[in-house]
Amino acid sequence: MIAYPKAIHDAWLPVCAVRELRGKPQRRLLHGQPLVIFEGTTGPAVLRDRCPHRNVPLSNGWVENGNVVCPYHGWAFSGDGTCTAIPGADGPDGQCAEAVPCRVANGLVFANPSATPRDFAPLPFPVNDDSFDHHVWPTRYRGSLIDGMENLLDPAHPHLMHPRIVGRNPQRIRVEVLRQQFADHVQCTYNEAERRRGWLPALLEGQRLNGVGLFHGPTTCQLGFIGKDGPKLFITAVFSPQTVEDVQAFAIFSTPKGRLPAWLKGQAMVAFHRQIIGQDQAMIAAQLDNLRAFGGPKYTQGPIDFIKTPMLRLMQGDRLVPSEERFTCWL
Repeated sequence: MIAYPKAIHDAWLPVCAVRELRGKPQRRLLHGQPLVIFEGTTGPAVLRDRCPHRNVPLSNGWVENGNVVCPYHGWAFSGDGTCTAIPGADGPDGQCAEAVPCRVANGLVFANPSATPRDFAPLPFPVNDDSFDHHVWPTRYRGSLIDGMENLLDPAHPHLMHPRIVGRNPQRIRVEVLRQQFADHVQCTYNEAERRRGWLPALLEGQRLNGVGLFHGPTTCQLGFIGKDGPKLFITAVFSPQTVEDVQAFAIFSTPKGRLPAWLKGQAMVAFHRQIIGQDQAMIAAQLDNLRAFGGPKYTQGPIDFIKTPMLRLMQGDRLVPSEERFTCWL
């Protein structure tokens, strides 16, 4: 049963980070379908996570010579699903596991089990820009796909939920907002007339910081922090629903190359954002519990929900009519 729009089911979505494949096969769900990801002879491979012999999860086995080995009877399968060994027999008898098309890009393994796949779309700037260092951070949360994506791009809650990190001034700051719609994404630029207090502005701002929030259909979100000399940090998060209430999110931290090594900056970014993500995960989980208690969602549209409406259309696979609008809010 399709729980999300067809555009999401047909999209290439990440299922794990390449660095998670350290000899052991990984089990993931995508739209409720169990997958096993492992390092094959030619790179990461994805199969449906069941041995065709007795339906045992292949992810409970191990990787040997680029093949995933079933823990029950030792049948081995290559990255394209071909059975390469059956212990105790003269040779394989043509049995195959079911392979799932996959692509590797930006340190992530993307999979697409759809019968009508969309074209693979590269992630937006600056993920593929060599003048930036990039660090991948896999995480997950219990909640709905839309609530997690909206949370990341929501400008209103950080003032209340993350005051020490993003900054809480004695009074709210006037912010001029430019919302730009393009055919395949929507972008909001937040221009603050006054410097915000908090750890993140102190680290990134310099004299003044503009914030950028973008949504690229069907499941990619971006936050950008722009200083007087250009971009300081971009966080690109690609959301991948394991089930309707269990979502993986793969964050890519992109920072301009400089004196500090990429690995050190990456670890610092993860440590800095771990508390923020933990607070958001708890709120989204509480939101899910309340949705259940009241029998389902019943949302209203707030005046600062600048991205929600175009986001819903892009999730459906629609194209937007290019436009620009300006707003004022206090954050």
